[in-house]
Amino acid sequence: MTFSIVCRHDFGEYRKIGPFFGNFVYCMRLSMGQIRMGVFLQDETEEGYKMSPEDKVLFWFIWVMAIVFSAIIFLTFVIARVTDSYDTVNRTLDALMSRERCSMINLAEKVMPKFVKKNPKYFPNYIISREQEF
Repeated sequence: MTFSIVCRHDFGEYRKIGPFFGNFVYCMRLSMGQIRMGVFLQDETEEGYKMSPEDKVLFWFIWVMAIVFSAIIFLTFVIARVTDSYDTVNRTLDALMSRERCSMINLAEKVMPKFVKKNPKYFPNYIISREQEF
């Protein structure tokens, strides 16, 4: 909407839906990357409107501020997601390491020959189990 406040536009293609909804559709097109910067950069547009130097300064100031605020909001979101992912991994790290350790032990025992598995020195006849305290 910032672009439409600073400069007049020819909404010829949107004249049947009114200026408000035409402005809204135009801004949605801007947000998707369909930017026609010629209106803002030329000295005189097709409608004969000439942007004054003050209008150009105001337009570029508002444009830069919109980009900076968008970047700040985007980076805040990215930092929040990274922090959340780190916390999730940190909470499940012990369980994941134990599961992977058990998986590797199981794989190692599968490839061992039978005479090693029957050796009581390496494989005694008791099971060690532990419980986690909360």
